[in-house]
Amino acid sequence: MLRSTTIIRGASLASLALASVLCAGTARADQTPGWYVGALGGLNFSQPTSATFDGDSDRYSYKAGYGVGAFAGYDFGPFRLQGDVTYRRNAVKNENYLGKDYGYGVGASTATIAPMVSALYDIDTGTAFTPYVGAGVGAARINFKYAEYGSGHKWAFAYQGVAGVNYDVTPNVILGVEYRYFATPDVDGIEYGDTAPENSFETRSHSVFFGLTYKFGEAAPAPVPVVAAPPPPPAPPAPELARSYLVFFDWNSASVTTEAASIISEAAKAAQQLAVTRVELTGHADRSGTPAYNQKLSEKRGAAVKNAMVQLGIPADQITVVGKGEASPLVPTADGVREPQNRRVEIVLP
Repeated sequence: MLRSTTIIRGASLASLALASVLCAGTARADQTPGWYVGALGGLNFSQPTSATFDGDSDRYSYKAGYGVGAFAGYDFGPFRLQGDVTYRRNAVKNENYLGKDYGYGVGASTATIAPMVSALYDIDTGTAFTPYVGAGVGAARINFKYAEYGSGHKWAFAYQGVAGVNYDVTPNVILGVEYRYFATPDVDGIEYGDTAPENSFETRSHSVFFGLTYKFGEAAPAPVPVVAAPPPPPAPPAPELARSYLVFFDWNSASVTTEAASIISEAAKAAQQLAVTRVELTGHADRSGTPAYNQKLSEKRGAAVKNAMVQLGIPADQITVVGKGEASPLVPTADGVREPQNRRVEIVLP
């Protein structure tokens, strides 16, 4: 009878470890701070345990058991503090007394209710999977039932080590699986019926549990005030387009030079932007030749500039050409003097 009681205690403690494991194991992979709750369930495997009664040693082995529980905690990120309550049950498989197997324990079972508090640490992997480790302490109320002698219970100190991994299904829903080692120190035996208690008893178990956690949403962060960007500074006014240009020629030539072509291009662009409908060209010559020759030369120079502007997109019918020969010098000179500034065409955009 005493031997059965001891067995039950061991199984109960194993169940206790199991429940505690489940609770802590189903924390969360999400690293944001906040409260969470959850439920768990899984298997408990109790190691063979020994009990001493009147100097005699009994050894008990157990069948695989199960456990269920509920837990709640707060995630400080990455540390978590969690409390849980679990229920576990294991049945005795065999009892060895003085080196011989007996069937005394057959029909005996233990059921354990265990409140535990655990400290857990989440390891951020940058993915939806979050491994964690931790440890906890608490108490185990070991209940036993022995078919022949009735039932009883005993409270005992309990401790555990935890390792597991969580997976974020959504920011609020988390699935987890974990391993726990659960144990109690030597505990005085449990009295039941008219039987004296066991002198000492110890339990150790290994548990695997699956958990479902719900993480409460955090308050939305305070909106960041939107500061309107200052208006861009006003664009500087576009430079006013010139309405007159001077194109100079080499001596005794009506050919448009590279420099002259650049000035004619600027004049054509200005005419287009200003949308003028008339362009006036006035050709000039210096006094190094005869008046009649210089008149024709000034007209040729005007015609050369007109041809260049037509090629740049100015309609020919909008361009008028006048030749003034040597009659209107920019720089007055004596007859026969070559003056570069007098060899020119004036472009006017009225």
